[in-house]
Amino acid sequence: MTFFTGQARIWKSKFDVCAISADKPWLEEFGKAEGIRTHHIPMERDISLWKDFYCLILFIVFFIKERPEVVHGNTPKGALLSMLAAWLTRRPVRIYMCHGLRYEGFSGRFRRLLMFMEKLTCRCATQVITVSNSAREVLIADGICYERKVKVVGYGSLGIDLTHYTVDNDETHIAELRKKYGVKTSDFVYLFVGRLVRDKGLVELVNAFQRTADSHPDAHLVIVGGKLSGENDSIPDSLFQVIEDHPQITYVGRQSDVRPFFTLSNVFVLPSYREGLSIVLIEAGAMGRPAITCNVTGCKDIIANGENGWVIPSHSEDALYAAMAEAYDYPERLAELGNTARSVVRERYEQQKVWQAYWDEYKRLANEQ
Repeated sequence: MTFFTGQARIWKSKFDVCAISADKPWLEEFGKAEGIRTHHIPMERDISLWKDFYCLILFIVFFIKERPEVVHGNTPKGALLSMLAAWLTRRPVRIYMCHGLRYEGFSGRFRRLLMFMEKLTCRCATQVITVSNSAREVLIADGICYERKVKVVGYGSLGIDLTHYTVDNDETHIAELRKKYGVKTSDFVYLFVGRLVRDKGLVELVNAFQRTADSHPDAHLVIVGGKLSGENDSIPDSLFQVIEDHPQITYVGRQSDVRPFFTLSNVFVLPSYREGLSIVLIEAGAMGRPAITCNVTGCKDIIANGENGWVIPSHSEDALYAAMAEAYDYPERLAELGNTARSVVRERYEQQKVWQAYWDEYKRLANEQ
């Protein structure tokens, strides 16, 4: 729901907007900030047959009472339940926004179950909108959604505020930030921002950086993000111990404002296995930082190899190490790549352009009824 901060205020000029979420305290704050109505349904992220059925009933009852003209669903669980309930109650416009393909990170029976859930969500929707062209291509290729039903609005994403994410090349400020976080002024800094999970490529990143650090004592890795415990995708405790103990790695945990870390870095690294459309890659580009990322869904849409960063095969420690070494060896290229990165974000993902594109699309869909 945070993706829609600011947009709900625009939508309410034409629609009576009501937001639904499982996070009641946050939902109430969101509703007050956007000036819209809210409704709490206690969904859970993981599959829970009886609780999910109960929440489906709550959706159905709410839709029968409210009779919404347009139902928009996003996140795997919220989208499935809302699209199914909207289809059962014959709501005329049912929009599923696909932010990513969760099944790409799994195999076997659970992957097939997630694919079935994704297909059911798409079948119940009247329109599927993906946040990237690569996600759209995968939905079609995997037989999840019909080509005629799925589209991308503009270049995808939900926009970024370029007055908030700005380029800061003030050497004094950069030196102050580096000192604050224990990074030497002369260090070459790689930055990672994201959840500390396997799917983000943390194993390959830490291993590749250790190889880099062995021959480059002024190389430094800064890691920003929360550590998850008890989940299937959690990184091994032994890897987290390396992150905490390595003298050239700084771990700062989860941060509410990531801009200072982009400012103190030289290059951003996201060796993810999959994304919907990586917001953090867009943020890096907005702040003039080139990126090293993988040729996967939601990353290859943003980074073009040799233009605004490096694109490498996923799951490849060797390829990641080679790209990190190249970035280190040719620092004069970074400014050029960073300038291009900022230009790409300005052209494709500037917030007001993206919001206008979605506004036009929603009006079109509503007016067709």
